[in-house]
Formats: sequence, structure tokens, C-alpha cells
Amino acid sequence: MNTDETYTIKIKRALGDRLYEVREQIKHAWHSVMDGEAKSGKAEGLALSFDDDYVDDWYSFRDLFNRYGAKVTFFVSNFNNLTKESIEKLKILKDDGHEIGFHGLNHLDAIKFMDENSIDKYLAAEILPGIDAMTVHGLTPLTFSYPFGQRAPHIDKALSKHFKYLRGVVCTNGKKRIYDFWQIYYYHDNDGLLFAAGIDNVYRNNIDEIHEALRKARKKKKTILLYGHRTTEEAGDYCISAASLEAILKYASQIGMTFYRITDL
Repeated sequence: MNTDETYTIKIKRALGDRLYEVREQIKHAWHSVMDGEAKSGKAEGLALSFDDDYVDDWYSFRDLFNRYGAKVTFFVSNFNNLTKESIEKLKILKDDGHEIGFHGLNHLDAIKFMDENSIDKYLAAEILPGIDAMTVHGLTPLTFSYPFGQRAPHIDKALSKHFKYLRGVVCTNGKKRIYDFWQIYYYHDNDGLLFAAGIDNVYRNNIDEIHEALRKARKKKKTILLYGHRTTEEAGDYCISAASLEAILKYASQIGMTFYRITDL
């Protein structure tokens, strides 16, 4: 019998078998965290979301999402202006396993609105009627993304009573690129406030940089948050092409990342 086996027997006698098992589970959990594994036990992944009311565009890429088993979150604004057809498409996307989140009833800039109004007026104008309208159609939102990314701690506090998660944004620039922002990488242990980096043309994060950001998440065993607006074949600032979107989904799948909805984080 070697030294390690003798030590194990002594520990078991001292603690009892059950306490010994608990001790080993704690040791394993600790080493998992120290090795960089997700604290919740969830695999590293990509949480992709889209904002605004481009339902027809999103729906047209349904086959692409399904091809890679990608589950994403669609944050919907201006819900009261959607057609019956668009609402039905949202329901189909939900049935596919995607999440339907909320992006404000009127897409208001929360900071500007509350320069002259109270938080109660903001809730009454932008939040509560939208939740009610979506709930009537079986699309009760659990998550919210701030229009224009405009948020503040006191607004977070008020909205946290109505949503499981709130999503803000980070902005890339010439000096700070998409893989430089620690805020967009998660261990699934967040406090309900999340941040994402943009992949639309306007943000000028090319595919190589996005792939590098995905590799960083994979290496660190974290989940990365990315977001866009329109999915379209056409050029434009606030959109991403079919080719670019597929390049992201395909690469994430190839390197073994799991696709998460925002509510899964």
C-alpha cells in the first residue's frame, strides 16, 4: 500500500465516508474554479442577441440558426406597432428555442427621458405597457436590453424588479477592440447586469477579430456576449450580412462553444 492510499484511509476514518465524499466534492469544485472552469458547471459559449423590431429579417435567417443549433435572444422594441404576422413569427422563433426579450415599448433613451421625468413615469411609458402587451401574446419577457445602451444604476435597480437580466453595451474604438473588454466575458455568475459588444458593420469589428474574441472565451472557459440589429443580405450600418453571421455561428460551433440565450446566463 503506497503513502497516498494510507493517507486516504486515515482521512476516511477520521471524517467518516460521507464527510470524506463531501470533502472531495469541495476539493474538485475548488480546483475546477482555479482551472478556469465555469463556476456554474456550464460550458463556455456564445450568447448572441439582436435588438429592435426587425422581425421579418430575423425570421428569414431561421434556417441558418437551426443549421448550427444556435439559440439566440431577440430583444423586441415597438411591440405595439408589430403586425399580426410579425407576432406570429416571434412565436415560431420562440418555439424554435430562441428567447424573446424586451427592448422598450418606444425605444426611449432612458437617461434623456429621466432628465425631465421620474423613474415611475419611465416605467409607465416605456416598460410596464410593453410587458403587458407581450404577455397577452404569450411572449412574457424575462430580459431587457437598454435602447442605445443608455443605463444608470438607479434605473437598473428599478428594472431588476421586472426582469431577470438587464443588458447594456460596450463600444469598441481604435484603441480598444472587441477582445479587450473583460465585461463581455462571463462565468455564469453575474449579478443580473450584462454587457455585450456589437457585431454590426457600424462597430467595425471584422470577422478575424470576432473569431479571436471567441477563441479567448473558449480558452478562458467563459461565455461571450455579442449583439447586433438586423440580419440582412444588404449593406448598412446597423446590420450584419448573412456571410458574416454564418462565419460567426460556424466558427463558434467548430471550436465547441455552446449557444446560450440571455436568460440562460
